[in-house]
Formats: sequence, structure tokens, C-alpha cells
Amino acid sequence: MSKLSFPSRIPTLLLALSILLRVAASPVCAADPAPATADAGLKAEYEALSPDQLAQALFDNLDRFVTTLESINDAESARKAKPKLVEIQRRMEIMTEVGEGMEPEMSEQEEQALEEKYTPRMEALMARMMPAMMRIAGDEAVQKELGDFFDSM
Repeated sequence: MSKLSFPSRIPTLLLALSILLRVAASPVCAADPAPATADAGLKAEYEALSPDQLAQALFDNLDRFVTTLESINDAESARKAKPKLVEIQRRMEIMTEVGEGMEPEMSEQEEQALEEKYTPRMEALMARMMPAMMRIAGDEAVQKELGDFFDSM
């Protein structure tokens, strides 16, 4: 069994998750923590899932992240998107923590099956995410609204 953490079990997912986890470390995210009870509730919800269900939830969350990025066209849309990005990041942190706890429970065959199942979706999400991030990075007004959210990327 692999000694790698949950996110690295699906190699094509690693890049996207590393980007999201860098976002998680940004000062904006640190300044907007959710109440501990909400985090505990989410953690319990995710712990009740199978590894496949957790991977599905993770990809659904990543899809929300990409869709939110795609919705940012100007300073106003960036201002509206920022709380959504913070919430998505918070969920990703919790999912990653829960997934790492599942590590001993998964066989290499299960890991392989998840990789095969989700690689096409990951590739599609990455194809959408990279242009959106590049567009955002090139817009000074959007960057000003998002503040430090993307600085750690």
C-alpha cells in the first residue's frame, strides 16, 4: 500500500489539489475561519463516506471551484466570488484530512480503480481551470479584489 497522502493517490488530481491547498494557506483563508462546529459537522459527514464517495465529493467541490473561477470577469464578480472560494477551500481541507485517514483502509486495487475512474474528470477540470486562473492573474482589478487569496499560488 502506498505511503502517500490521499490527494496524491490520484496522480492527475495532485496538481489541482496542490493548487487548492496553497489557496488554503493564504492569509485570506486564514482570516475567515468557519466555526469549529460547522467544521466538525462537515468532517463527520465526510467520514461517513466510502473512499469513492469522498473522491466524488472532492471532484464536485473542485468543479465548484473551477465554475467559481470561470464566473470572475471583473472586480464586482471577484468580490462576490471570494466568499465562495473561501468556503470551497475550507471543504477541501476537511476532505483531504478525512481522505488521509482512509489511507490504511484502501487496497492498491481500490486506489487504482479510483484513479482510473476519476482521471478523465480531473483532466477535464484542469483544462477548464488553467485558462480561468490565467485570465484572473492578468486582471489587476480582479487581483485587487481577491487580495492575498492567490498570492501563495
